[in-house]
Amino acid sequence: MVLDFLLQEKVLLVQGTAFNWPWPDHFRIVTLPRVDDIELSLSKFARFLSGYHQL
Repeated sequence: MVLDFLLQEKVLLVQGTAFNWPWPDHFRIVTLPRVDDIELSLSKFARFLSGYHQL
């Protein structure tokens, strides 16, 4: 899903295990950009998830 989201929406997510979080059902959002960039990224993520079906 992370790679599919990056390729489609140009927003990178990183799984929680990259930050020593042992469970596979988490990801980390880094909020360094401006608020409007964050809002745009979250809108893209919502749009992506609304039609996403993992093969």
